Amino acid sequence: MIKLIERLAQGDGAAGRGVKIEADQERKVSQQKTAVPFDLKEGIRKCFNQLELFEQTVDSFFEEAEPIIKQIHAAAAKADGAEVGRLAHRLRGTVTYLAAEPAADAAGRVEEIGTSGRMGDAQTAISELEHELTRLKTALEEYRSKKKP
Repeated sequence: MIKLIERLAQGDGAAGRGVKIEADQERKVSQQKTAVPFDLKEGIRKCFNQLELFEQTVDSFFEEAEPIIKQIHAAAAKADGAEVGRLAHRLRGTVTYLAAEPAADAAGRVEEIGTSGRMGDAQTAISELEHELTRLKTALEEYRSKKKP
């Protein structure tokens, strides 16, 4: 904190912007933890107002989410930012159709970290994404057309 104050006193504007960005990110994460995992009405609208198509999208999400997260972890372990970004983008597309804003935002953060190559931030962002996906799975369970046995 003292170093930050010294940098601000010396006129290092970048230091101040970094604090604001970090505070904004913390606020956004805090809001997401209390936000509803998805908006059913909007999700159905995004699926051309067809409940059946929404349920198929839910099924795809349940089939794809776990393998993609495993692949994201593997790519992050290799510091392969491009692959982390590509996989997070794919996952973000699916959850966007489900109107799952908190999960889409979390996937977007992982995607941005991957594509920017800031892999030092990846594990925290991936953990947040996993948390949002768990919340989403719980909320979507009743909308699966293929119920688990």
